[in-house]
Amino acid sequence: MPSDRFETMEMVTPFWLSDTMYNESVMLVEEDEQPASGVIAFTPTSQIVVRDSTLTKTYKEGVDYTFDPQTRTITRLEGSEIPYITRSSLYAGQGALPEGFNAFPGAGGGPTLVYSETPYYFQHQIFVTYEFDNSEMDRSIVSEYINGALPNTLQSLKNKETITMAVLGDSISEGANSSDFLNVEPYNLSYSELIRSFFEENFNTDVQYVNKSVGGQTSAYAATAARQALTDNPDLIILAFGMNDTTTGTSDTQYKNNIKSAMDILLEQNPDCEFILVAPMLANPESAAGGMQERFAALLEEVADGYRENSVVTVAMQPLHEYLLENRGKKFIDMSANNINHPNDFFMRLYAMNIVAAFWDF
Repeated sequence: MPSDRFETMEMVTPFWLSDTMYNESVMLVEEDEQPASGVIAFTPTSQIVVRDSTLTKTYKEGVDYTFDPQTRTITRLEGSEIPYITRSSLYAGQGALPEGFNAFPGAGGGPTLVYSETPYYFQHQIFVTYEFDNSEMDRSIVSEYINGALPNTLQSLKNKETITMAVLGDSISEGANSSDFLNVEPYNLSYSELIRSFFEENFNTDVQYVNKSVGGQTSAYAATAARQALTDNPDLIILAFGMNDTTTGTSDTQYKNNIKSAMDILLEQNPDCEFILVAPMLANPESAAGGMQERFAALLEEVADGYRENSVVTVAMQPLHEYLLENRGKKFIDMSANNINHPNDFFMRLYAMNIVAAFWDF
């Protein structure tokens, strides 16, 4: 069982092209006075290994939890040290919320949710490693390898030349809420820093990393971020906006024009620069921020169509997120670190996997 090996390649290799799921996150939730439980996404073909959020403590089956392979359900045993939450704690009641927690409007007049930018949710999740049959995965909802994608970037890396990679986005691209961003163990990196590490380790060369992402920004900020990145003359640019555009009334046309403006600013300085355009994950569908992320993937495809003379890769996170939620029984809080719109370490890795899969032949 390779559960103790968890380095950059394990973090970035798409799980659907592997036979091992490394550290899939699960939040055990207690509801209706039943023991706290949660599910893993696929049927294991090996014993599962269950660890805490630091990845240093291993829990014991039969002592801390039981596991039903038929339903893929992990159930916490009474007296276990495994952390858990109650379902009701994800919603705001009548009383004051604890320090570090805030209320967020529900969707369509639904219940008000609770969110937190503290490490609380992340540190209450468990992380499960297991072998599985990857034919169980629907690969139509993830990136396909594109032969010839990002030719300038990959050739420069093969030539051991230093490249500059710039990241322009919102809080997700800023790193929120990876454990490194939260400053807690195991200090796993944001998705873009994982991609940088993949480049450096795979090609044994340096990548200059520039991150102009700012939390709370919409695609209207893309041009400003692009101008800020000009001084670094980036060779590869990740543009990842959309999560906040859903709540600010950005039209489809405005969104596309905002992305194009940023690309044009960078191309004017360096016509050979290359782009990865990333459509966001889902926001919590029970929140007022949810339900509108689906449109951005198609819009970015339309943008890319206008830049056929350049090297542009588009990556959509919403289909993978939706698949895990609707087809594999995962809960939103399994993969979020704030309960509204920020990924945890596991979903940060899924960002990196889905992006790298588009240009790297595993």
